[in-house]
Amino acid sequence: MKFSKVLPLIAIGLAVGLGANKAHAYAYANADLHVQSLTITFVPAGTTDITNFGTCLETSCAGLVTQPASASTAEASLAPPGTGTSTSDLVDAAVAVGTGSVFPGGATPTNNSWALEGPSSSDIYSWGDSQIVSQQTVIGVNADGSPIFGSVIETRQIAEGNSTDATLGTSGALTNSSTEFTSNFNVDASGARVRFDMTAALAMLAEITAPDTGIQATATSTVKFTIRDLDDNLEFEWIVGNGVAFGGSVLGEAFDISTQVSTNTQANVPFSGSGVFAGITNDLAAGQYKLVLNAEVSETVQATVEQIPEPSVIALVGMGLIGVAAARRRKKI
Repeated sequence: MKFSKVLPLIAIGLAVGLGANKAHAYAYANADLHVQSLTITFVPAGTTDITNFGTCLETSCAGLVTQPASASTAEASLAPPGTGTSTSDLVDAAVAVGTGSVFPGGATPTNNSWALEGPSSSDIYSWGDSQIVSQQTVIGVNADGSPIFGSVIETRQIAEGNSTDATLGTSGALTNSSTEFTSNFNVDASGARVRFDMTAALAMLAEITAPDTGIQATATSTVKFTIRDLDDNLEFEWIVGNGVAFGGSVLGEAFDISTQVSTNTQANVPFSGSGVFAGITNDLAAGQYKLVLNAEVSETVQATVEQIPEPSVIALVGMGLIGVAAARRRKKI
C-alpha cells in the first residue's frame, strides 16, 4: 500500500486513538519495625556465666546511677500538591500526618493503630507513628542480690507514604519515625561488660505502579546501640544486622534489621524478617558511660509523570495530517 493511502489511516489513529490521557503514576513505601523483649544485662567483672546473671538498669549490678530516659519522634511531609510537616517528640509520639494528606479510606490514621493505608493511584499521603511501650525497671532484689525487673524495653516505629501524579508534575512524600533510649551507668571495677538481647520484627515494601519513568520508592530501617565514655569516646557500636560490633561481639542476628528496599522501575519489592538478636561489649574500664539505643524507620517516594501533549493537541496534529493527505490526493487528480 502506498504511503499516500496509509497516511490518512495514521492520521485518523492519532486523532482518535492517541487522544487519551496517560494513566496515573504512583509510588508507595512503608516500613514497620517492632522491637520486643529487649533486655540490657550488666555483667560484673569476673563473671563467666553471662546467660543467667540478673538484668537491671538502676542502682545495682554494674552500678547504674541514673534512671533511663526515652524519646520518640514521628515526622511526615509532602511535596506539592500537599505541603507541610507534622512532628512530635514524646515517649509516645502522637501520629504525624503530612499536611494535605488524602487517605484511601478517607480517615486519618489514629495514634498507635499501626494499620497501613496501602498504595493508591488517586491519593497522596504521608504518615508515621512511634512509641516506646515500656522501659526496663527494677522492682526488687532477689536473695542472691540479683534484681527483679518489672518490664523490658519495647519500641515500635512505622512510616508510610503514597505519592500519585495525575497533574503532569511531580509529587512526593517523606516520613521518618524513631525512638531513642538513653541511660548513664557506672562500671565499678574494670572488666564489666554489657549484654543486649532482643526479638524484633520488620516489614517493608517499596512499590511503583506507573507507565512512566523518573519515580522512586524507598524504605529504610536502622537499629543501633552505642556506648561512649564521659569524654565522648566511642567504646561500643553495634549497627544491628551487619554481623560486626565495634568494641564487642555479635552473639546472634536473625536477619539484617539495618537494611533498605528500593525501586525506580515498575516493581514491588517487599522485605520481612523476625527473630532473636544478641550482642555483648568487650571488657569496659572502670568509669562512667552513656548507653544509647536508637531505632528508626523512614520512607521516601516520588512520582513524576512525563509531560505529554494534551489530547486536543494530538487531535489537531491528526487532523492536520488528514488535510495533508487530502491535498496530496487532489494534487494527483
